[in-house]
Amino acid sequence: MVITRSKRIHASGRLTLAVDQSQTDRKNIYCCSSDDTFGLWTCNERGSIDVDIRNTSDRCHGALAVFGEDVYLAQTSQDVITGVDQQVVVRYGLSSFLPSHAFLTFSLEVTALVTNGIYLIAGSGDFMVKSVRLDNISGQSSIGRYEFEAAILNISISPSGEYFAVSTSDGNVHIRPIQKNQQTSTSKKSIAKFKACNEFSIAK
Repeated sequence: MVITRSKRIHASGRLTLAVDQSQTDRKNIYCCSSDDTFGLWTCNERGSIDVDIRNTSDRCHGALAVFGEDVYLAQTSQDVITGVDQQVVVRYGLSSFLPSHAFLTFSLEVTALVTNGIYLIAGSGDFMVKSVRLDNISGQSSIGRYEFEAAILNISISPSGEYFAVSTSDGNVHIRPIQKNQQTSTSKKSIAKFKACNEFSIAK
């Protein structure tokens, strides 16, 4: 076992780590924080760790998901016409590392982000979760919207791709079918087994 010295590449704040959910890349770990830096960490043949540091076009929120060559990041971008800040989810290609158009937009910062290569699902502090099907993104794809009663903390897609689970800051876990706009009582399970978390804090 080789112990290497840590490297600090991000500003203080929320730091998120991710691996390739397609499982085609088993060597790298990806990270982002609340700044404009993205990191790709690789363990080399000598046992030490190399990091490839890349700059994003806008400030990130510390939420990311990776599937194959596609990196999805939550960012704050500025509308070129109005100058108003927008909370968006964009895609970067690992090779070119250029941002796409906004796949999803929110009124508050994005707090959770997940993809299985077919669907992209994100949630934010505005109690809203949105989903989009990635293989139908040519302008005809509709956005699925799901409202909750508290801020979104985490999202996970089931292995079958039929359902997704959402944890919220009131201590609940909700299970919903992944098909958009199914908000009936039979499609929702609330599992209240956790102490409520009403705010985020960073230990120093």
